[in-house]
Amino acid sequence: LGLGWLRARLGGTPIATLQRNPAILQQYMQARRSATAPAPAERVSTNAVRKAGEGTLRYEMNALVTAFNYAAKHQRIPANALPHFDMPDAPEPNDVWLTEAETDWLLEFVSWEDGEGRMSRIWRFVALALGTAARKSAIVRLEWDDVDLLAGRIYYPKAAQKKGAQNTSKKVVAVP
Repeated sequence: LGLGWLRARLGGTPIATLQRNPAILQQYMQARRSATAPAPAERVSTNAVRKAGEGTLRYEMNALVTAFNYAAKHQRIPANALPHFDMPDAPEPNDVWLTEAETDWLLEFVSWEDGEGRMSRIWRFVALALGTAARKSAIVRLEWDDVDLLAGRIYYPKAAQKKGAQNTSKKVVAVP
């Protein structure tokens, strides 16, 4: 669906109209906040229309600004014809931390031992992910050369150290 809401409400509106009356954009954002904006024609969901959050509105308005700048850069509209409007405030970041009880439950849920008393691979993966906060791809690419058992550290190499990877300025991260 992407920017269908924006197209449904403002798709046929000339830029000159938006420049003369920037309140149109403010009205659109208010309609999206209150769930009264017209739904896009390609919307197939039978669920009720919900209110748009500030993050969604910011995404839509940034896409609109990008389209305006593209048109001005390619001389389809004069640069001084771009409408000016107030962007929605950035939303508060999500706080998605697991509690200690949730962490213990997760480790217990994925734990099982094989016949030789070794923990399952999924348990080891979850334990590494929770203990190091590393990305899935970094954990999956981890090799024994990157683990220093004596020092008790894991060295997650930067992507450029892996063969065929693009060079970056990121540093090697040592995690206890």
